Amino acid sequence: MDEFAGIRYRDPGDAEGTLVDISLTPPLLPLRRALLAELARRGTGTVAELQRFTLLETIYRPEDAVGALTAAVAAGQITRQPEKGRLSPRTVLSAGR
Repeated sequence: MDEFAGIRYRDPGDAEGTLVDISLTPPLLPLRRALLAELARRGTGTVAELQRFTLLETIYRPEDAVGALTAAVAAGQITRQPEKGRLSPRTVLSAGR
């Protein structure tokens, strides 16, 4: 299957039931919602822990988590420690500000 076949997936964990195309660059908003919900449940978590969550609990790849988390940090939805630099597996993220 490829992104041009017209086949889409629905993540059963996505409350909004967004259809996602098979693509090398899938839309990350459903994953972002799932990661924000997981962080709200946990309070804090490392990027590595959230990548594992992505692998086991969503239809996304672990590397997609970094893009979704970067967008959430930029939007002020989550905080990070350390505050600067690229997200690494050891970066700690916290829900809300």
